[in-house]
Amino acid sequence: MVIRPRDIPKRLSLYFKMTCYFIFFNTIVSYSQTTDTLVAYQHFVKADSLLSKDHYEESIKYFKKALPVYEKAKVWRRVARCYGKIAKGHLKDINYEKSLSSFQKALSIQQKYFNEEKIEEQYFLYDLGKVYHWMGNYNKAIQYYKDALVLNNKIKIQDSFLTAYICSNIGAVLHNMGKYKEALKYHRNALITIKDDGEEEETKLVKLYNDIGRTLLKLDQYDQAMIFNKKALEISLNCDDRNYSDIAYSYYTVGLIYERKGEYDNALAYYERRLKYLIKLYGKDHYKVAFALNAIGIIYKNQGDYDHALKLYKKAILIQRSKQSNEGISFAELYNNIGIVYKYKGKYNKAINYLKRAARINIKIKGESNPNIAINYNNLGNVYRLKGNYDQSLNYYNKALMVKTKIYNQNHSDIAYSYNDIGELCNLKKEYDRAVHYIKGALKIRLEVFGKAILRLQILMKV
Repeated sequence: MVIRPRDIPKRLSLYFKMTCYFIFFNTIVSYSQTTDTLVAYQHFVKADSLLSKDHYEESIKYFKKALPVYEKAKVWRRVARCYGKIAKGHLKDINYEKSLSSFQKALSIQQKYFNEEKIEEQYFLYDLGKVYHWMGNYNKAIQYYKDALVLNNKIKIQDSFLTAYICSNIGAVLHNMGKYKEALKYHRNALITIKDDGEEEETKLVKLYNDIGRTLLKLDQYDQAMIFNKKALEISLNCDDRNYSDIAYSYYTVGLIYERKGEYDNALAYYERRLKYLIKLYGKDHYKVAFALNAIGIIYKNQGDYDHALKLYKKAILIQRSKQSNEGISFAELYNNIGIVYKYKGKYNKAINYLKRAARINIKIKGESNPNIAINYNNLGNVYRLKGNYDQSLNYYNKALMVKTKIYNQNHSDIAYSYNDIGELCNLKKEYDRAVHYIKGALKIRLEVFGKAILRLQILMKV
């Protein structure tokens, strides 16, 4: 039997037509949204590829093209991931505030729409910890790292490498806070986690070995540090899929040990190999190449070749200026090092000018309470002392000490350095009782910090 239009009641006919229109309209909208999200997906994939190649600005541009499409289509998981990727781009570009804002948006969306799914949330918490870590806000960094660790422990299928990385990064923060023995405990836990996982991915150990070596170096355990850092370098060089970034960093950490030992020729050889790999990876005009030139400049400065050091520092500044419109945190370190060279050359006014420029940048970007501003104040104190302006020197030494007492515990080695500087200045001013007081304070801290370090890490490495 064929139903003809005239056989359908008017009300039912109207209902039938509206239903057809509704189905047709939704089909068109659905098709349009599918087409739009497909384009957004293409933007996302392209952006992700650019980010992996360290093309930060271009990658952010494409993620931002994808973002409104996903928001309109209410594909919230993709929205969260877009914000997360944008945040990583800003972090790699050393734009901490924008990175922080984007990660917080990603975390907020994740918690609002996927509160029961904790897998991605733990990564956003970990990444927020990294931003605060790089900003020098160590208490916030530890808080987010530990929140991520708690979530990771609750998840049935744990990411053991994330557990290890969180422990390792907590160790790195504690290292920066001067809590070296506590830092080693977290590094050791990270190493145990990876070893217990049973996967023979030695490349995963490279960063951890380097971090352990770096902390041992701070405890003046040069031989132990060298074992870990050379092991990291060996793994980096011998793996099938060579990671130039890991190789470069491992060359740097070994070079740093030689630098601390005063073996500058050996340090220079390793730093120059690091530079070679960074140029292979990024080209000659990348900010990491500028960092490498800065490290080599420090070696020439230590060897007394001040003109060569200045040349390298200024070359690094040119690279940074070609990449950044504003003077970021990397400029502060370079200006500080140029100031030190001018101090050694006896050009004190030039030294003061550069050191004050470094301090202004550090205050603007990281605020008054960060280790870099303490270094700038300390160096300004040194220059004013050499100029014979003892009152101004003491003013900057005290400012440096005030910053250090805010960010470190009382037994930090950097506080010992400040006590020692103030003690020596008091000696020059013939204030002998004060001089003895400060120098004794420095000695007490150093005995506490550099006492016996009971380490079982070599057993875990089987070396």
